[in-house]
Amino acid sequence: MLILLVDDHHLFSSGLRVLLQELSPGARISTAGTVAEAIACTDSFDLILLDLHLPDATGFDGLIRLKAHFEATPVVVVSSEENHQRIRECIGHGAMGFIPKTASAADLFGALTRILGGETYLPANCVAHSASPLDGQAPGIHLSPRQREVLMKVIQGKSNKAIARELGISEHTVKSHVMAVLAGLGVSNRTEAVYRAAAVGIAATTAG
Repeated sequence: MLILLVDDHHLFSSGLRVLLQELSPGARISTAGTVAEAIACTDSFDLILLDLHLPDATGFDGLIRLKAHFEATPVVVVSSEENHQRIRECIGHGAMGFIPKTASAADLFGALTRILGGETYLPANCVAHSASPLDGQAPGIHLSPRQREVLMKVIQGKSNKAIARELGISEHTVKSHVMAVLAGLGVSNRTEAVYRAAAVGIAATTAG
């Protein structure tokens, strides 16, 4: 597994690197202190962990630029911000999940374990705060194998174009599958689909 840490706080980055190496022995972990340094990396990463506040990026600029450059790579935001709306906007811009920097060592360990296992991770209080997408849901979620496969790509923050290319189908077909997935989950958009996945523990690797 190739992992890229994009954070200019070297002490935090070093600690995160130790945790990742403990969780995934043999993983190759690269670091970058700016978005420009990250984009200059030539490796094809399996996962990117990104701080929102970087010397050359403000707001969601870094996330948007990294998603555009590493289109097929899941990006998880690791930030000191815990505003619910801010987190939702991260998901809306394609982040696979969000880890608060204020999390305890045990919570951080648990979050990374779930992420490396392919799950979306969002703070529990954040998922609870967004209760509306779950209201009136049936206990079971019934999706076809292809719909579940598309859902996994949506969880990873991939665009319809990237999903179409990876699955070898048209963007129109992807759009149809996404609409069916949203209906099956009882949600109205991709952001809510990620929250729903986090709430029920749907992993981004279950479709293979």
